[in-house]
Amino acid sequence: VDFRIAVLTNERDGFIQNTAQRTRPELPGIFRGYTHEGARAKLLFPDLLASSFKLTYEHVALEQLGAGEELASTTQGFRDTVVDYDPNADFIEGNYIASIDGADGRKATIDTTNLEWKSYFGGWGLTGLAGHSALYTTLAVDADFTPVPALHGIGADNNPTTTFELRGESAGLEGLFGLKDAFGVNLGSTTLLAGVFYQKREILDSLFQFHFFDGPFLELTAASGGDPLPLPPDGSEEEFNQHFEQTGDVRAVFGQAQWQFLPQWALQTGLRFSQEQKAAVWRQVFTTPPPNTLMGAVGLKEFAATRSLKENHVQPKISLQYDPLDQVSLFVHFARAFKGGGYNAFAFSADEERELVYKPETLDEWGFDLKTSPVFGGKLRLNLSVYRMDATDFQVLSRVRKPGTIGLGITRVENAARARAQGVEGDIMWLPINGMTVIATLGYNDTQYLDFKNNECPANSAGDPKGGNAENQCDATGKSFPFAPKIDSTLTASWLAPLPFWGLNFNLGATAEYQASQLLDLDLDERKRQPAFTRYRANIGISHLVQGWSFQIIGNNLTDTVTAVRKGDVFANQILSIQEPPREIFGQLRWSF
Repeated sequence: VDFRIAVLTNERDGFIQNTAQRTRPELPGIFRGYTHEGARAKLLFPDLLASSFKLTYEHVALEQLGAGEELASTTQGFRDTVVDYDPNADFIEGNYIASIDGADGRKATIDTTNLEWKSYFGGWGLTGLAGHSALYTTLAVDADFTPVPALHGIGADNNPTTTFELRGESAGLEGLFGLKDAFGVNLGSTTLLAGVFYQKREILDSLFQFHFFDGPFLELTAASGGDPLPLPPDGSEEEFNQHFEQTGDVRAVFGQAQWQFLPQWALQTGLRFSQEQKAAVWRQVFTTPPPNTLMGAVGLKEFAATRSLKENHVQPKISLQYDPLDQVSLFVHFARAFKGGGYNAFAFSADEERELVYKPETLDEWGFDLKTSPVFGGKLRLNLSVYRMDATDFQVLSRVRKPGTIGLGITRVENAARARAQGVEGDIMWLPINGMTVIATLGYNDTQYLDFKNNECPANSAGDPKGGNAENQCDATGKSFPFAPKIDSTLTASWLAPLPFWGLNFNLGATAEYQASQLLDLDLDERKRQPAFTRYRANIGISHLVQGWSFQIIGNNLTDTVTAVRKGDVFANQILSIQEPPREIFGQLRWSF
């Protein structure tokens, strides 16, 4: 019996200051911190009953403290209202200062058990996999993203997943499926792979609860410059519960054949047939007494609904491989994939079917690939991919804004009729001298909505006759995807040199990372475009390869470049920004034994 045990603990204080704590000490003082702990144990029986068995168990616990949204671009009236609640509130983007009055964070635990079985029978290699994973999450969010006590939310859910797979792979068969030659021509050799797959995924006990505080909510809505709500600020608190559960089953059979019809040429074909079934239950209720006027005014409705679907998908692929040299392989391929339809767990009403249900997505991919093993005496390796992916009914997360929703809107998934991503990805590794490695990567990704007339509009386009339809939806046809820079590249150099004492090695490395400009919100608002940037990181340290330890001093974002993960809206002209970490310098000790 072989065994392996690994444990992990990783704790970070965070880097976003919360000015609201200065006047309310019970609030968290810093955001974007986390605690991450985990343990994994593996048992391997390499020869038991003519088979091998590997059993794995893993437990992970994660606690994250808030997104730390900065108020980045706001109007004077909005700032005046915020300062009334936090006189220290800050409105400068990129200085890692936020002001939030409510609990904000997430806790998650994941327990996973896997069993892998391998054996041989009748010339076939057999592999069986069985696994179960359970993810349990609780969260709290200050949904108005300000020190104003207007809208808070809490939630929890339980997500178990059970998976089984059995597959078999043949030894090489002479010729084409056993046919050795045809018309005197040798037909090479063939390998086969076939299997079955089953997975059950569930969302259980899902609850999201919104707390509305009428007076502050109406005050913040008016200060945001959105559509006024014809309600008096009566000072009451209202509560709304979203309950959602879903079960999904996937059954599939798959097969693949590779025909080596010439020494340098191979044809690979594959086919997967899958059947997917899903069922969902919604129950949304007001838990405070009538009239619940504020929740109704912002578009929330009580309802109960059930839905089910059944989809069949056939996914083919074909690839042709040519090896002009022992170290060089060329591929051309086509593949079709599907992403099943589904249900919107955050539906606020059932007035329309598309509030609850979205359609499946189909993706066709064509590609050319170049792969090399080390050439020129093992000093150079190159990989290159050219691709085009065309999607039909591309699934896009979207929001439909209603008066007074403070940026939440009504969340749903829209299907863009047609969308495309195409480009080139490559990486090269070079060993110029002993101990030195240089790695360069380059990605060019050109994305475009080819036909998407119902994307969400930028918040400030409401009321513009060119802005969109009655639901404030805009035509995004011809525009690029958000969060998709056209160019993304890195250059890394590292050097490992032996020191003349104690068996130690000296390590030195540096990386430059470049990203082109990109939009940081789903509404494609140009005010939320992040400019292109270059970031640097480096490390220096010592290691002992025989004893299995290393110590490094690591610096990330050395030039303290300010970049964001995402930007969003509080309302019409109030923009939030979620920042990436500033410059970090830390020590890292690793020891494997």
